Amino acid sequence: METVANSYGWNSGPILAPEAFEAIYSLWGEIVEGSQLAVPHLVGRARILNGVVSPIEMDVVLHTEERPLIFREGNEISFIVPVEPRNGPEGIYLKLLHALGEQT
Repeated sequence: METVANSYGWNSGPILAPEAFEAIYSLWGEIVEGSQLAVPHLVGRARILNGVVSPIEMDVVLHTEERPLIFREGNEISFIVPVEPRNGPEGIYLKLLHALGEQT
């Protein structure tokens, strides 16, 4: 996987498509409610095409403790990423971007 040069000229990892933020936002209620019972985790699958992570499918599951897991097979990444609602949807988006970027 090659890196992508951004508008400032330095290289970065993959670009997380905007629909990922929309998916996180649509799951926001489940993330907040679930955090009262256990640690919410985003669980899903994404495909990397030309340096862009898209499409991305994800859901929320709860676990008693943080259990991160990310693995890549070819152009597909499967992930379980624990999230913290206090970071808001934007912070969760950035955490997911960072986690997926480590696999490229």
